[in-house]
Amino acid sequence: MKYEARSLRKDDQNDIFKLLEEISNFQPTDFQKTWDSYINNNNNFSIVVEVKKRIIGFSSIFYFTRIRGGLSGVIEDVVVDSQFRGQGIGSLMIDNLCNDALSKNAFKVFLTSNEINSSFYKKLGFTSNGQSLVKYFI
Repeated sequence: MKYEARSLRKDDQNDIFKLLEEISNFQPTDFQKTWDSYINNNNNFSIVVEVKKRIIGFSSIFYFTRIRGGLSGVIEDVVVDSQFRGQGIGSLMIDNLCNDALSKNAFKVFLTSNEINSSFYKKLGFTSNGQSLVKYFI
């Protein structure tokens, strides 16, 4: 099967929101406001993977400049439609995000993963680096 990776487009909204429901209880209070804010953010790059014009994968990277200098990227929301997992789509998306980071001269990218998926990221060259902690406000 032939997969096509491309940049996110504004008209991908409904497909992306539906796909994100596979990995979380994603329910923004104002879908349109959330989408408009996201799509107009210049500090990120998002990729989708399609097969026969159907979006089956999505991921993004957010960039920031550290106070000590240097650009860093945070990879978020790596999701592949459950019917297409294990076929290299996640690797394709991560490779594209890392290539985007390299083209911007980022000195590192990082992500947070659960134990189940950490071996996938290690196969792609990521290493464990401390412990990730989070505090949710909603």
